[in-house]
Amino acid sequence: MPRDAVETLSQTDPSALASLGLTLAVTTAAIQAVVRPQRVYCALFSERTHAVHFHLFPRTEWLTAKYFAAHPHDTEISGPRLMDWARQTFQKPITGLDRGGALDKIRACLTPAAIEVYHHVKTMVTELPFNRLLGIRPAGDSAHLLELPSGSHYLNHLGTVHAGAQLALAEASSGEFLLRHFGSSDGIIPVVRRVEAKFRKPANGSIMSTASAAPESLARLDAELSSKGRSVVPITVEIYDESGAHTLSATFDWFIQREKKPD
Repeated sequence: MPRDAVETLSQTDPSALASLGLTLAVTTAAIQAVVRPQRVYCALFSERTHAVHFHLFPRTEWLTAKYFAAHPHDTEISGPRLMDWARQTFQKPITGLDRGGALDKIRACLTPAAIEVYHHVKTMVTELPFNRLLGIRPAGDSAHLLELPSGSHYLNHLGTVHAGAQLALAEASSGEFLLRHFGSSDGIIPVVRRVEAKFRKPANGSIMSTASAAPESLARLDAELSSKGRSVVPITVEIYDESGAHTLSATFDWFIQREKKPD
């Protein structure tokens, strides 16, 4: 909410408008990183308070399932209808959800330093142009990292998810894992040097990923970057389809180099 309350955006001070887009983007990224929603809605109403403020509303996999259970005849999601239904249905805190803990984690992502980093680097690899083109997005549950939705344009000649689509999700997931390790890509140049992949089973429907690295590998990475300014680290990625079938295992060797500061 602006420090000086106004009723419409047209009345908002230009300096406040200049930072509005960045503020919404950084806050949305923080919600995506902590909550792992399928989508984050952004809405401006100001009917009750008559002061400009925004609602950032995460639509999670759990909430989506509850919505369709309450609306069995719906085949598509209407964002405004879902928001209105959720606000009427969940007027009291939901038992079993750590609301306070999630808010604390989101606030921790909104430090001045984190906002400054956002000026220089996108906070998630899903925002890279190629990954956005493919539709790679944060996974809708905490057990997975990224996901690729189902769609006929991802299929191969057998009607299963194309190998290229699975590898693209795997590569993006390895990069996302590294980005979260460093906190940002500011000051480093990471490139994939080598890939080893094994396709295990055909993939059907949406696919999702997990990523990991041996603790000793990450420790060596940090040490060598500090001492030598460069290192190589292997990131292991597993891909699963919506049925839970384990469809791909891959290891990406990332070469990472510190950016040289100008003299």
